[in-house]
Amino acid sequence: MKKIEAFIKAHRLDEVVRVLCGIEGVTGITVTDAHGFGRGRGGTETLPKVTEMTGKFLQTVRIEVFCRDALRKL
Repeated sequence: MKKIEAFIKAHRLDEVVRVLCGIEGVTGITVTDAHGFGRGRGGTETLPKVTEMTGKFLQTVRIEVFCRDALRKL
């Protein structure tokens, strides 16, 4: 079993899940809401529950994909 983890923009979720579901050998997908920033240092959205942090966060989605070891390369 392999686990692949990726962070994507939230607006791309439907398209990514549709493609992943069409791949034979994918046995499970977990999706989690996430907020954060990378090299771009985020946008203008701030989290209301995070009062001590002054960073700006982008809304992203974390996807964990589980597949068989024998899944061929795409």
